[in-house]
This record gives sequence, C-alpha cells and structure tokens, in this order.
Amino acid sequence: MKHPTSPCLLGLTLALGAPLAPACDDEPASRSLPPRESCRLAAVFSDYRSTAVSLLTATGEPCAPDLVTSGSRPPGLLTALSGDVVLPSEPAPDGALYLIDRYPNAVITAVDPATSAVTAQLAVSPDYPGNPQDLAFVAGTPVAALLERPAERPAATPATDLILLAGLALPAPDSPARIDLSAYADPGLDPMPTRFSRATGRLWLGLTHLAPDFSAAGPGRALGLDPTTLAVTHTLDLAPLQNCGTLVASATTPSPDAEPGLWIVCSGLFRNSPTGPQRAYSGLAFLAPPLPPASPTPLSPTWSLPAADLHAPSHEGRPLGFTLAALDDDRALVVALGDLATALPDRLLLVTRSTSEISVVAEGGAFELGAVLPLPSERLILLADADPRAPKIRRFTWPDGGADPRELDPIVASDTGLPPRHLAIFR
Repeated sequence: MKHPTSPCLLGLTLALGAPLAPACDDEPASRSLPPRESCRLAAVFSDYRSTAVSLLTATGEPCAPDLVTSGSRPPGLLTALSGDVVLPSEPAPDGALYLIDRYPNAVITAVDPATSAVTAQLAVSPDYPGNPQDLAFVAGTPVAALLERPAERPAATPATDLILLAGLALPAPDSPARIDLSAYADPGLDPMPTRFSRATGRLWLGLTHLAPDFSAAGPGRALGLDPTTLAVTHTLDLAPLQNCGTLVASATTPSPDAEPGLWIVCSGLFRNSPTGPQRAYSGLAFLAPPLPPASPTPLSPTWSLPAADLHAPSHEGRPLGFTLAALDDDRALVVALGDLATALPDRLLLVTRSTSEISVVAEGGAFELGAVLPLPSERLILLADADPRAPKIRRFTWPDGGADPRELDPIVASDTGLPPRHLAIFR
C-alpha cells in the first residue's frame, strides 16, 4: 500500500479543482490479480475530498484496485469524482458499476467493469445540487432517490424525490417519471429519502424526514412501493425513532420461497446531545412479512429496540450510526457510534432480537467503522474500517448456529491510502 502522502494521493486531492486531471503516474508494481470476470463486489475509498473505487471478488480479494479515482480520466468521464461517492444498494441488471456522486456534484456514472470505460454519465439536477442517495432498478430502468435541499432548488423547479432515469437520461420537468413525495412529510419537514431495500414483497424507501436545514426531525418513516409501478402501497411509522436513514433486507430467509424481513436503523437528530435526545430517538426496528393489504393506515414495526437499551459491554449507550447489515430475520449487525471527545470507540454490535442478546463483534476509532456487507454464500462478513493509520477491509467468518463472527486477516484493496467507506455487491 502506498504511503498516504504519495504523489498519487496528492494528485487525487488536487484533481477536485481539475475535473479532467490525468491518471496517477506512480502506479504500483505489477501483481497477479484474479480475472476481471471474477469481480463481484465494489468498494469506495474516500477521505471526503477524493475518491477511489476498487472491485473485489466474492471473497473480498482485490481484482481491479483503483478502477476509477478522482484523479483518473477513463474514456467518457466528463465530471471527476468528488469525495462523496456511494454505491447502489442493489446490483444493476446490465452488470455495469454505477457510482452515485452525491453532494454537490449530483452525478450518476456508469462504468464498464471489464474495461474501466465510462459508458454513461448524468447530472440528475443540472441546475442545482440534488444530492442523489441511491439507485433501484425497475424493469431495468434506474430509479434515483434524491435528498433535496429546497433552499438550493430554483423556485421554478418542482420538488422531485424519485426520478426514473430511462437510458440514464433525465425526464422532462413535468414528466410523471418525476415523483414528489412531499405528501408523506409532516408540516415544515421534507421527506429526504435515502436508501432502497427489497423486502416483504415491496421496494422500501427510507425517509430521514428532516427540516430543510436539518435542525429538526419528524418521526421515522419508510414507504413501501409497488416494485413494478412505484406506487406507494404501505407506510411504516417508526415513531418515536427519528432519522431512519438505512434499511436492509435479511440476507437469508427460512426457505428459498420466503420473503425477507426488513431491518431499519434510526440515528436520531445529530444536532442533539448524543447521550440525551439523540440517543432517546435512535434505535433498531424490524418488520416481518407478510404485509397486510395496501391501506392508508400506517404499519408499525414488528419489533423495535431503542439505542438506550443496547447495553453492550462498556458501550455507555451511544446512539446508532447508519451502518446496518442483516444476517437473517433474527440477527443484525449495527454500529454504535463512538465519541471523539472521550475516545470511546465505534462498536459493531450483533443484535439477536429473539433473545435480546447483544455482543461486540469489532471495535474501531470513533466515526471510523463504515459499511458492513454480509456474503451468505461465502459465510463471510466484510467491514470497512477507516482507521487513518491502517485503512482496511476487515473480514469475519459467518458461523452457523448463532455463534458470534470471528475475525480473519484484513484486506487492503486500494493503493491510494484512502480509507474504505462503502461496500456493495454490484453483480
């Protein structure tokens, strides 16, 4: 791994001011890598100024390190990547790697994983920073979720929370392919959708449900969409929890034909005291199938647990972050946030809802543990650890019989020295 102050990383940082900066010259020595067709996972590395994206095999081994970076210029790249890039929550049907460049770029980029070529790039809100958060794919068409800041949207531009991007192209301003979800927000608040997940037979969309300036939060809320028409069929009311930014489906189900359940994590309002109001409105929830018929009456979660009740050893009851992964309908992994002032570490917790057992799987520096990715077929769990001294992707076994995961050797999958933030299956 290169030293974090290498000329390559310096080039990435400077590239933010030069969208067409050339690729780095100090490439690492050649090494034997698995073939590109074995790449199944993607990892985003970022210091929030610069970004690098690498591809991994199904077991987490690097197969295409630094496929594209903020300082590179693959064919077709018109806008360089910023430092705020995430991956879609589900693979694309066409096998492409989609990159979501959130704020302020508001750009979706499609990359051919076999050639590193950019096949399409689209500014989803060219007149203002629309802040795309996720992509789902409906009949092969990308659907983008936008967490908009109304104060930055031109007055003549209608509110848009979901956009159907047919052929990765914008619909007309008055097109029904632009969907306004403001009816699902309380007065004075915006829906502010974040991530998609397919569970209980629906395409779910989490709403952070915040004030436009992020100074206040309403009750946590999620929308169940018809996976074909995108019509809202169910509303999930998560009160008193707030700021419910991540929801995921169970990784395994009791039988191949069973619908997965839906896990949701809520972080509370970050402007509040983390050991007071924020923790009081932070927690974990679960919705089990089957769902009742579509109804205007909001659903309630099957189970919920406030962060204040997550009494992991010596954790001191901190609020939860947005990191969440579900092993099955009974067990989920969630990050309880550390504290910079007191050096309290982040902790990855394994929560078993049927027994109320909570165990610490891993620790990391405060605000350093990122995405968690379960790989059921490989019996592995990957964890992004943004330790500035030793950034790495940590690996854990996924044992049967309810045993706690056991840590294996970590993986370094980028030569830039940037810390890992996001992990996803892209095909």
